[in-house]
Amino acid sequence: MNKVLSHIELTKIFADLLTNQKVEATKYFLPNIFYRVNHSIMYNAWELKQAWIGTVRDIKKRKNKNPLKFYIHIPFCRKKCNFCFYYSATSFPKSEIINHYIKRTCNEMNFYKDVFSDVEFKSFEIRGGSPSILSEGQLNGLLANLFKNFHFSQEVGERSFECNPHEMTPQKFKILKKFGFTDLSFGVQSLDPKILKYANRGYQTYDLVKRSILNAQYYGFKIKVDLMVGLYKDNAKSFVRSFGKIAKFGPKIIAMNPLHPTGMYLKRYFGNNESLFYSELEKKISQVMKFIKPIADKFGYAYDDKIYLHRWQCVGFRKEEKEARNIPVESSTGFDSFSSVFGIGYNSVSKIIGFARYQNTSTFLNDFSPQEKYYNFFFCGLKDDMRDYILEHFAKREYISQKDFKRIFKKNLLDAFSYPFFALKKLKKIKIEKDKIYFLPKDSKEMFIYSLFFWDKDELAKTIRELINIRANYQFNK
Repeated sequence: MNKVLSHIELTKIFADLLTNQKVEATKYFLPNIFYRVNHSIMYNAWELKQAWIGTVRDIKKRKNKNPLKFYIHIPFCRKKCNFCFYYSATSFPKSEIINHYIKRTCNEMNFYKDVFSDVEFKSFEIRGGSPSILSEGQLNGLLANLFKNFHFSQEVGERSFECNPHEMTPQKFKILKKFGFTDLSFGVQSLDPKILKYANRGYQTYDLVKRSILNAQYYGFKIKVDLMVGLYKDNAKSFVRSFGKIAKFGPKIIAMNPLHPTGMYLKRYFGNNESLFYSELEKKISQVMKFIKPIADKFGYAYDDKIYLHRWQCVGFRKEEKEARNIPVESSTGFDSFSSVFGIGYNSVSKIIGFARYQNTSTFLNDFSPQEKYYNFFFCGLKDDMRDYILEHFAKREYISQKDFKRIFKKNLLDAFSYPFFALKKLKKIKIEKDKIYFLPKDSKEMFIYSLFFWDKDELAKTIRELINIRANYQFNK
């Protein structure tokens, strides 16, 4: 029991250190903690290519059966929403800059095309930023180059494109349809003009959103509409009104997303008081959920009777048969924890299952250069991927199926993480019911603290020492 108590003490120190840095502890609950504990090296494209060659060799030999997913990042927005913490450039949305980026992205893709010549990608996504900022010609050129050089499965998976409603045209819908896209994600957030104005989205109108969604449905796309809970001046009634208006159009999914604010957003509207913001967000979420289910029933949206929204989970209501169950909407990347992801473009994030994760940190104004080291590369093993799977379920307050875990990773869950489950069971922080394992903590900081049991104690101690040194140097130089 002493080992368990020492681990608790260590995790509490870590959580307190992050809190003292004015960083809410639960921001590191998901795989983000991986980047705190592990250290990166910089790779160039030649080195990265060798890593993918080995992965593809294993796939072709059927040693690695994890699905391959393709991802392109478009880092531009015509106008930046002031709540958004994702990177996007608004200073350079000029045609010549975007043309240069498309050319650069195509050159990057072409450098890797021979690696993937004999394999198919299961699915494909374009995200941003706002990919819909691309002109019709730019979009067509990018996709023509992509589908000329890479192969995609026709049987499974989706081809998804992220849209801003005011940037879509009938011709863009036709281009996406021509290249086999199946799913469109519309970032609407709210239909209340006052709230949109505060969010720096005053250009968006109800009629514009309606026209764009109906046009997309005319061309046969499956539509997901994103709405956001927690925007400044928003309340339960205004959010529910937006939900009801969107439900009338009948998109395939209406996704409810809790706001994760930027520092500037907190400073402007909440006096930099993060605790105040999150306490108000929890109240709004609680109120919203009381009114949403009857509207979902009215318009034929399926959901689980136990569905709830909390600050770290996006929830999707789906236009399906009533016996269908709600499935939480995927993370911002749209990729699950057990798929290898090949990302292209500035700021794109990629993953090679059981081996590495990396992010493209190149300057998008420069030409593509295979010799330059701008891939921020983290080695990781299968245990890191298994841990991600566990913590993603716990963060969403979902049980883990031991059978599903073994099917995916070919490992026994309780054997792979024997100490964490032993310790958490002793501390009564998990409940095991036959195949299902439930994570019991509900408070955000408590969830974070007990999630750290899945990390090596020595690695945590090393990270804590580094954080203490960083703070000491900051205080000394202040």
